Amino acid sequence: QSLEMDTRAKDGSTHTTKSYRVTFPHHKIAYKQVTLPALMTLHTGYWTFTEAADGTTTASSQHTVVLNTANIARILGEDATVADARAYVHGALSTNSRATLGHAKDHAESKR
Repeated sequence: QSLEMDTRAKDGSTHTTKSYRVTFPHHKIAYKQVTLPALMTLHTGYWTFTEAADGTTTASSQHTVVLNTANIARILGEDATVADARAYVHGALSTNSRATLGHAKDHAESKR
């Protein structure tokens, strides 16, 4: 699958990203982001889905990121550090993953 989307950052700005995803039905979605936000030079990851005996499903995500250190000051300010950029990216990816998985949950539950 090819996915292109606009994401709004905490500061109100938007950026467009593009990813390619490979699905392993009912178990995993792996992806590589090819159009990246300014603070990253690499972003890959996957979502996993595990069904329990009681029929509930647990979802989790994992990200691999390489920070674009050349853009830290431009994006986060002159005093920002690599640690600040790491925390910012971690927060953004966590928030986006929870939102995406929440939408997937709502969609799946509406199909019952």
